[in-house]
Amino acid sequence: MFGFVTRYRDKRRLQETLRDYPEYTSPFRGGKLKRAQAEANFEFFMDQRNTRLAHFKRFLAGFGVDVRLEREALPPLDVWLLRYGGYFVPQVQDIIYAFEYYDSAWTGDLAGLNIVHDVSVFAGEYIVRHNHNARWGLFVGDGIRGARDMMGYYHPCLFRIHPHHRGYSDTYQLYLGEQIFHCCEGSRRRLEGRWLPCSRPEDFFRQWGDDNEFVRRVSYWADPDAEPPTPYSQLVLRE
Repeated sequence: MFGFVTRYRDKRRLQETLRDYPEYTSPFRGGKLKRAQAEANFEFFMDQRNTRLAHFKRFLAGFGVDVRLEREALPPLDVWLLRYGGYFVPQVQDIIYAFEYYDSAWTGDLAGLNIVHDVSVFAGEYIVRHNHNARWGLFVGDGIRGARDMMGYYHPCLFRIHPHHRGYSDTYQLYLGEQIFHCCEGSRRRLEGRWLPCSRPEDFFRQWGDDNEFVRRVSYWADPDAEPPTPYSQLVLRE
């Protein structure tokens, strides 16, 4: 009973505060952009990073969370995302396409996508600050696989960081927008009672929705000296 009341109040609080949150409006929208349009979107993204972080910092201050590009700022943000993140990705039709292609305005029921975007900007800026190898770039494909079918195609991604698993080439891209979207989906599953905690504590990357997973992943990507994690298949074979 008390959990329901808390969730109701949390949702109402977010709805009220999101009304005035600035919308991120990419210059070009849709899933069939030309290269020049994607590059214009990327330049817009790069120019807007500090502005988006300032919006996000003011927003989180209302919840008592201090947004800084320092290690001690990650755990409070992790806790906040677990509590509130699920409300930013409601189960409305084609929400992933709205996020991926900007083909619907991020207002109304989709206003939370602005927060998803800005959390990904924060995570990226944090990683770049602490990992001297990491760089923002526009993902245009690796020349091997069908690029248009890959998440992050024509989107700002981080490059020159550790891949999730061994075997990836240096062209591995980290599309943080996708990562934070799934992070919020994990929170939503917890809110809906459709989530079970990871039963394999030895897994390096567990599942979005686990306690401390935001801290675990961002800290790993931000460490220039981290070893690649053991692939899941090898963990299974050890049993």
